[in-house]
Amino acid sequence: MRLPETVPQCHHLKIDGIRCNSPAMRGEKLCYYHQQLDRIARPASSQSARTEPLQLPPLEDAHAIQVALMQVTNAILADQISDEKAG
Repeated sequence: MRLPETVPQCHHLKIDGIRCNSPAMRGEKLCYYHQQLDRIARPASSQSARTEPLQLPPLEDAHAIQVALMQVTNAILADQISDEKAG
């Protein structure tokens, strides 16, 4: 489904080189989903990573589940949580 020319589109490029094409958030360059991915992809400071609990989104749809899996994977790689806890 094509959006009208007046509706700004998400600027995110997928791995295969195809643009997201979802409507961008008002005043932003990314859609809601890719803004959330961008927010969680920023590394936390090592001190806050050890003291702040991992905040997972509600697992209400496929996108939320994908984001949660990415957050758990990133937390393992950053030594924020143990492999056992992640499991």
